[in-house]
Amino acid sequence: MLLALPVIDNTNGIEKAFLIGMIAGDLSHLSLDMLSGGVPLLMPFSVARIRVCSFRTGGMVDRMWRFAMYFGIFYLGLSELFQIASGYIRI
Repeated sequence: MLLALPVIDNTNGIEKAFLIGMIAGDLSHLSLDMLSGGVPLLMPFSVARIRVCSFRTGGMVDRMWRFAMYFGIFYLGLSELFQIASGYIRI
């Protein structure tokens, strides 16, 4: 993630969007891991996990959230597929 930072200024278009997306995904993954179980950010020097707070995962709220995310991804995928297909087929 840190190795991609100097490269961002030298890229344009889809490469820049891809790198920014990768960095945003890495940062969000680390921050959400800090909420659920902790992250050993100083791994070579210390194995202590840094955590902001502790949430339990796998419960009913987690399942409902997962269902909502799957439904949203499915809905967005179908709407994108419909837009692509409507360009070729008159519906």
